[in-house]
Amino acid sequence: MNSGGDVRRVTRTCTTPSHPPKVHEEEWQTRTPNLFRGHHRGLCVLFVFVLIASTFPAAAFASSTTSTVGNSTATQVVETAADLAVTATSGATLARVLMAISGFTVKALTMTAKACFGAYVATGALLFAFQRKMLYIPNRDHPPLQDLIDMLYHARYGRHESPNKNPNPSSSPSSSSSVATRRRLHEERFARLEDVAIDTRDGETIRAYYWPGPEQLLSSSVEATNAAAAAAAAAAAPKLSEVMLLMFHGNAGNRCDRLLWMDQLRSALGCGICMVDYRGYGGSSGKPSEKGFLEDARAADLWLRTRLAKEQGRLNSRIKIVLYGESIGTGVISWLAGHGEEKPDAVILQAPFTSAADAGQALFPYFPVKILMRDKFSSIEWCKKWHKDVPACVIHGTQDEIVPYKLGKELYDKIPVEDKVMISLQGAHHNDIPEYGIEYLQPLYEFLLKVDDRARQRIDAMRRV
Repeated sequence: MNSGGDVRRVTRTCTTPSHPPKVHEEEWQTRTPNLFRGHHRGLCVLFVFVLIASTFPAAAFASSTTSTVGNSTATQVVETAADLAVTATSGATLARVLMAISGFTVKALTMTAKACFGAYVATGALLFAFQRKMLYIPNRDHPPLQDLIDMLYHARYGRHESPNKNPNPSSSPSSSSSVATRRRLHEERFARLEDVAIDTRDGETIRAYYWPGPEQLLSSSVEATNAAAAAAAAAAAPKLSEVMLLMFHGNAGNRCDRLLWMDQLRSALGCGICMVDYRGYGGSSGKPSEKGFLEDARAADLWLRTRLAKEQGRLNSRIKIVLYGESIGTGVISWLAGHGEEKPDAVILQAPFTSAADAGQALFPYFPVKILMRDKFSSIEWCKKWHKDVPACVIHGTQDEIVPYKLGKELYDKIPVEDKVMISLQGAHHNDIPEYGIEYLQPLYEFLLKVDDRARQRIDAMRRV
């Protein structure tokens, strides 16, 4: 940013001659109009000198000639002097015009610079004052869970089927039966989904979706006629049914907006999911802030571990808790992975940043965002406290327009763990990663499969001891 002095210096360079007159050094350092006043004085002195120098030769020449010639010569001298006077007057007028133009230009540039600087400062002040309004964009709506399930059914199977009414009685019995079956399977799909409340240490109550993984998916669909068939079906069930994703979403919307994404992950991976809404989001009390988000994460992690311990007994349970963060949620889990009650079994960061301040600086490169931002979510510092044996997975789209890909890659390089993997989705943006289907789900499944196997081996070793 140029200061007012810089603007004036540029103006002088543009308006002064390439070879300025030899004036006093102090005068050269003054404002441009003073310089033009020096030109004006020089022109006046030159005019007087030319007039005197022309008068004396003319008088001498006139006295040494005849009267006729003398009169003619005197007339020519007078005309010459008049022409010189007009020329000098024109030069003085030009100097005054140039001086006025220069003064106006300096004032205009100075006023423009002040206006631009004022607008810059005002914009920066607005960004600072309303930064949390820009950083946190919560959807506070909290529709009943059954309404969301009905909406998903309606969106998935067509608008011609009303989720709240019986099938068209004029349709064929087979068609009616298939619609009824589809409806029943859809309801069973979401049967174990719960909307739960979690209390934080600072007195707030946050909401979350708790959705255990499908248990023995294949054995429930196979008519096992004997114990051997039942055992074979159980062995063929997805291993990730013993993985629980503790998910923290991005800065916009709420968990209700991500129910379809939860269904995609649970169906494709066979794992359980607990999706948390921060304070101020989706029916949770309180106002969003970095400190509040970290308290919410601590409370959600403790609640989930307590819930699993009550359901299955923590010593006998094989459930692995994997922290999954999306966008600003990656900052939350970066802190939780090093400050939680227990270390997680793995960490997954989708569209992460080195810090929210770095991401903001990339969006507003002409403002000192790193200095002014209060909620920085410094993932690159928090990850230094991770346990070295916690596997990490970073997922990032190469065309991310909100959090640049280079920030995710820089964080990945700085994560101080032994086992880590980077999934780069070519052409993916910030919000369309789930739409990449198998390109997104297959490497994620392989990562979680390794986490599951390592956790099984660790638990088996502990039991043998």
